[in-house]
Amino acid sequence: MLTGNTLINNSNNIIPLSNRVNIFSQKNSSNVFNDFSQKPNLNINGTQREFGKDLTNQNNLTSLNKENFGRILVNKNNKINQIKKDSCKINQILINEYRRQKSQDTYSKNIFGNTLKENKQNYSSKKLPSSNEDIFIEDLNENNNNKENINENINEKNNKIPSNLNIDKIIIDESLNEEKNNNPKIEKEENEISNSQRKNFLNKEKEKNKVTQNSIVKNPQYVDEYFNDIYETLKLTEKDFLPDPDYMSKRTDINSKMRSILNDWLIEVHMKYKLVPETLYITINIIDRYLSLKDIKRNKLQLVGVTSMFIASKYEDIYPPEVKDFSYITDHAYTKKEILNMEMEILSTLNFNVTFPTPFRFIEIYKQILNFDDKTFTFAWYCLELCLIEYKMIKYKPSFLAACSVFCAYRLLDLNENGVPEAMGFTYSDIKNCCLEICGLIDAQKKSNLKGIYKKFSLEKYFKVADITF
Repeated sequence: MLTGNTLINNSNNIIPLSNRVNIFSQKNSSNVFNDFSQKPNLNINGTQREFGKDLTNQNNLTSLNKENFGRILVNKNNKINQIKKDSCKINQILINEYRRQKSQDTYSKNIFGNTLKENKQNYSSKKLPSSNEDIFIEDLNENNNNKENINENINEKNNKIPSNLNIDKIIIDESLNEEKNNNPKIEKEENEISNSQRKNFLNKEKEKNKVTQNSIVKNPQYVDEYFNDIYETLKLTEKDFLPDPDYMSKRTDINSKMRSILNDWLIEVHMKYKLVPETLYITINIIDRYLSLKDIKRNKLQLVGVTSMFIASKYEDIYPPEVKDFSYITDHAYTKKEILNMEMEILSTLNFNVTFPTPFRFIEIYKQILNFDDKTFTFAWYCLELCLIEYKMIKYKPSFLAACSVFCAYRLLDLNENGVPEAMGFTYSDIKNCCLEICGLIDAQKKSNLKGIYKKFSLEKYFKVADITF
C-alpha cells in the first residue's frame, strides 16, 4: 500500500511532461518504427519501399513517385502544346475567312463582268502568330468615291438573268412559241393531246371512285368491289342454317331455362379467353342446330356447349384454347377424351357445316351501309347478345335480327332514324314487333340473375352501354 512518504520519495522519479518523448516528432520517428524495419519490404509496382524512412523528403522518392512526378511534367508540356495548337487553329480560321471573302469578290466579278469596278485598297499588314511562318492579311478600306459605282452595279444586277435559271430551256420554249404562232397545226395537235389526257385522267378518277352505293367505309377486308354479291349470298344462305324454332318442346330432359344459363356462362368463358366475337355466335348456332337433331341428357348439356365453343374457336380464332383449357373450365367434369368424342359426334351430325352467316356479320354490313359510329354499333351488339340468351329469338333470321338491333340502337340513343329500315332492306312494320321484344329484353336484364352480358357491356371499352338508362 502506498503512503504519503512513498509518494514524496517517488515524485523525484516522475519525468516532466516537457521532457517526455514525442513519438510523433521527426527525431524519434526512427526509434518508433524500429520494429517495422525488421519486417520484409513491400513490393509496389516493381519498387521496394521500406518502413521507417522519411517519404516526404524528395531525395527518398520511390520510383513510383518519380514516375508520377514525370507524368505531371509531361501533362504540363502537353497543355502548352495544346495551347499552341489552338492558336494555330485560330490563325487558320482567319486565313480561311480571308480566302472566302476574296473568292466571293472574284465570283461577283465573273457574274457582272467588267461593270464592277475594283475598289481602291489600302493594305495594312497585321502579323498573326503561327507555328510555321508569319502570314500577312490585307485589310480593305472603302473609298467614299465608290458609292456611285455600287449603285450602278446594283441596277445592272437587277437587269441580269439569275444564274439558277436554265437559259437553254428558255430559248427553246421561246422558239416553240414562235413556231406555234406561225403553224396553227401544232396548236390543234396539242389541244387534241391535252383533251385525250384529260379524258384518261377523268376515267381513272371514276374507276377509283367506283364504290357501290351500299359501301361507304373503305376497308380492304370488306372487299368493296364484291359487296353486293357477298350481301346477296349471305341473305340467300342464312335460311339453310337455322335451328328448329320449337325443338325444346320435343326434348325430355332439358328446357329453355337451362339453355339460357348455359349461354350466359359461355359468354363469360368467351370473354375470359378473349376470343373473337364471331366465335360466340357460331358456338350458339352449333348448339341449337345439334340440339334440334339430338335429344341429350341434362348432364351432357355443358359438354355440348364446351365442345361447340372448342369447334368454333378452332374455326375462327388464330390461337384457340386447348382441350385441357375447356376441361379445366368445367372443373374437370369432362375429360379430354370425352370432349374430343363429342366433337366428332357434333361434326358428323351437322355434316361438318360450320360456315354460315351470323347476326354479327350482318351488323358489320349495316354499319358499312349506314356509316354509324362505334357507340351505336356497340349498343346494337349488346342487343344481339341479349337475343342469344333468349330462346324465343331463334325464330328470326340473322339479317332480320341484326336490322332490328340496329334500329333499336337508333331509337334508344335518340338518333335520326329516317330511312334506316329501308336502307337495310326492311320496312318499319316488318321490324316493329321484334324491336319491342328486344326492348323488353333490355328492361328484363336489370332484374335478371344472368349477369354475364351485363358484366361484359358495362366495361369502358364497350362504352358502358349496359348502364344506359332510358
